[in-house]
Amino acid sequence: MIIGLTGAMGAGKSTASEILASFGFTIFDADKEVHFLMDQPELIEILSKACPSCISQNKIDRSLLSQCLIEKKITLNELQLIIYPHLQRNLEKFITENPTCILDVPLLFETGWHTYCDKIIYITAPEDILRERVFQRPGMTEQKYKKLTANFIAEADKIEMSDFVIYNQYNKEVLFNKLQQIKDQLCVK
Repeated sequence: MIIGLTGAMGAGKSTASEILASFGFTIFDADKEVHFLMDQPELIEILSKACPSCISQNKIDRSLLSQCLIEKKITLNELQLIIYPHLQRNLEKFITENPTCILDVPLLFETGWHTYCDKIIYITAPEDILRERVFQRPGMTEQKYKKLTANFIAEADKIEMSDFVIYNQYNKEVLFNKLQQIKDQLCVK
């Protein structure tokens, strides 16, 4: 069984992923995988041609890359077209090797990768809580937030496409209990 885990930015997907891992699930963490890919020579070479100013000491500097996005030296769409084929290849390999797993993919619907999933868990919270959590992240600005969220599918549509929806405005214990209930409903060991 392939279970998709996604949700609003700041909803607590990373915490949910940690909890699901504690239940014994194998997790494909798309964010960590992107960081891994950005350290690979092939991607460094491609990005050095597409946006030379994001390279520092022969590595991709994520803060410089963010600045390139803000300054429109490269668009988010162009960046995704560079990274996503590599990410998708690794995702497909992971699924082949782990037929029961969690796909922790923030842009699960936007990439179309929800089609790999048998069930989908969507996590969200009230807008004020989401914004508060997101703006606690280092380097987050209003401009960066708008850039990152500009092409998201509407939350109502994502909720409609999901099998389970968790409103995560409480504490980790409540989130743990909700995920435990979902695990029990799925009858997954």
